[in-house]
Amino acid sequence: DAGKTMNVTTLAATLERGPELAWIYFDCCFMASVETLYEMRHTAPTIVASPTELRVEGMPYHLNVKHFFADGNADLLAAARSTFEYYDLGFTGSGRTCTMTVADTRFLDALARTTAAIYAASPVAVTDGYEPQRYENLRQSCKYFDFADYVRDLCVDAAGNPRFEGAAALMAEFDEAFARVVLYAAATPKLWNAVPLQRATGLSTYILNKPSDADTKNYSTLSWYADVASKLHK
Repeated sequence: DAGKTMNVTTLAATLERGPELAWIYFDCCFMASVETLYEMRHTAPTIVASPTELRVEGMPYHLNVKHFFADGNADLLAAARSTFEYYDLGFTGSGRTCTMTVADTRFLDALARTTAAIYAASPVAVTDGYEPQRYENLRQSCKYFDFADYVRDLCVDAAGNPRFEGAAALMAEFDEAFARVVLYAAATPKLWNAVPLQRATGLSTYILNKPSDADTKNYSTLSWYADVASKLHK
């Protein structure tokens, strides 16, 4: 494709061969998926990204550059918050759309282990009647859903009752690991004034309804699939 695209696996491998990075700020769409961050967990200790599409303007550079050199150290929380507030407070209607996440990649291995245990223990890949929190303005072909919301539904029902033996303890472990990874997460009330984001928690995931779903877009080549998502279909 003349270099117009790059697989996440290639991006991660390339960056790992280069000089050590202190942080990465992705000024592009859909990079705050747990799959992408897990693949890139060895490239930088902190990654800023969005789990959804971003408006074409992207990051407000005129507001954020100063945060990258604050007292000699980048203030990534301030940069992410600045981007979010720029769209949340400065626009209305469909223009008021933004999600931002700051992730500590050092704790992604622990999050992966806990999630793998939940996926292995869950009797189903998707519970009956579950409507995931979408991160795209698409219903039939959406591939990005809220990660923590999905995992919680696998573990407990709407009344908070555990769905399988050990689910409550695993959910507590998951919540602790998730809180260490996600340092900041913010979302406008809706995406493009069309998709409510009340259950958005900062990271997206691709839900494997059936084993063949892993064939989509080389998903089965990702480390997250090998270490975690493949446990869904025993």
